Amino acid sequence: MMLSFEEMVRYGQDEDIMVENILEVTNRKVVNILENITDGYFALDRSWRFTYLNKASEKIFFNSRENLLGRIIWEVIPEHINQAFFELYSKAITEQKPVYFEMQICPEGDWVEVHAYPTEDGLSVYFRDITQRKQIEVALRRSEERSARLLKEITRLERLQLIEKMAGCISHEIRNPLTTVRGFLQLLSKNVEFVRYQEYFDLMIEELDRANAIITEYLSLSNNNSVELKLLNLNQIIEKLLPLIQADALMTDKYIELELQEVPDLLLNKSEIHQLLLNLVRNGLEAMFTGGCLTIKTYTEGEDVVLAVKDQGQGMPPSVLEKIGTLFFSTKDNGTGLGLPICYSIARRHNASITIETSAQGTIVFVKFKQQAVDN
Repeated sequence: MMLSFEEMVRYGQDEDIMVENILEVTNRKVVNILENITDGYFALDRSWRFTYLNKASEKIFFNSRENLLGRIIWEVIPEHINQAFFELYSKAITEQKPVYFEMQICPEGDWVEVHAYPTEDGLSVYFRDITQRKQIEVALRRSEERSARLLKEITRLERLQLIEKMAGCISHEIRNPLTTVRGFLQLLSKNVEFVRYQEYFDLMIEELDRANAIITEYLSLSNNNSVELKLLNLNQIIEKLLPLIQADALMTDKYIELELQEVPDLLLNKSEIHQLLLNLVRNGLEAMFTGGCLTIKTYTEGEDVVLAVKDQGQGMPPSVLEKIGTLFFSTKDNGTGLGLPICYSIARRHNASITIETSAQGTIVFVKFKQQAVDN
């Protein structure tokens, strides 16, 4: 049956109305979905003006939809116009390609992941809160870093303990023949037949004494016996040692400054704390140029008593900092690489810990003693 022209027009109009109704229902459903999802969504026209925002998107702009519709996004968040945020949105529109990125809403604020899709009218942007995921990632990264530091410390301690065991045996075996050789050299140097060689004898004895000094340091690593601890005040030990420290500093036109706060008494071995302090001070002095000032501080931090030695050197690169405390590692031409390992060994016997901070302005070595040690 053929339809008349009027019937065809009427049928077409009815079909258009039906399509419009379907589109309207579909649009309401889409809007309803967008309004009820917890993720944010907003649309921009080609002039960067907001044409639509769902309820969740108000969170990122800290403003209501009513105040945002029709406004240019860069007037709402001008702080982002010169950042990657702006560049990526522009890229999506100019290249007609979707972009994805993660951003922090503000310093110390929430994190969001953003998907921006170009459209005929402008840009559709979908984003979701990933703050919890970021917090988990940070926690995992910190945990991995702590584990790596712990493994490194365990490895260092195991190596140090092995060397400590070797030191006691080997050092004694070397020191005994050296003492014998030194004695015969002194005896021969007094013989009138060898007077003309006195300069050589002095040089040989001096080198033997230097070797003996290194062995003495090495032996201190093998001191696994429990040291005698007495209730002493760290400030008093530093003040009594100050003249010797100042003499070392003045020899190279450098200066010592004390910043000693009141600290409680600790169970300490005076001789070992002397050695610890002298090693740290001499390292600091050698790291500085003429005129530099080395600061020795004491203070309490929670349940710890802290000894801090700060120099005004040029700091250490990461490659050096990583090896600091390794036996025989030294950045000095004539260094033995025993100074800091001995400090670590002394700290361990006092239930203390050593940490190092370094920058272009200098290095600070922190020795933290547990106050609980007094009660024990």
